[in-house]
Amino acid sequence: MILSKLPPPLSWLFWLGWTIILCFLMLSPSDGTVRNVSMLFGGLEITDAIGHVILIGVDCALLYGVIQHYQPSRQALKFAIFFTLLLGIALESAQLWIPSRGSSWIDFVAAGVGVGLAYLVISRLESK
Repeated sequence: MILSKLPPPLSWLFWLGWTIILCFLMLSPSDGTVRNVSMLFGGLEITDAIGHVILIGVDCALLYGVIQHYQPSRQALKFAIFFTLLLGIALESAQLWIPSRGSSWIDFVAAGVGVGLAYLVISRLESK
């Protein structure tokens, strides 16, 4: 996979950068940047959920690229899935305490779908 061909420091940089963006978007009050991004894509609950799928899925794939430098592919994928699911659940749950944000079951499902899609793509690419 292309992620495993990156040098470890670059893999870490991409994953950490993406994770910081992910945390910023999911933990910011919705009356600013988050609202603007949401409106850019239609501002609907379904488009927001698709955004969650993409954000979490990419995070899982990037983390897999990092861990793959240190563990066999299968273990790296298991770790990436577990950690990213945990992160998604934590971020969605934290939204309950953020002004003008809320958590919904659709967002939790979207996090799971994002990780599931990352798993399918990585498994498919690794089998070639």
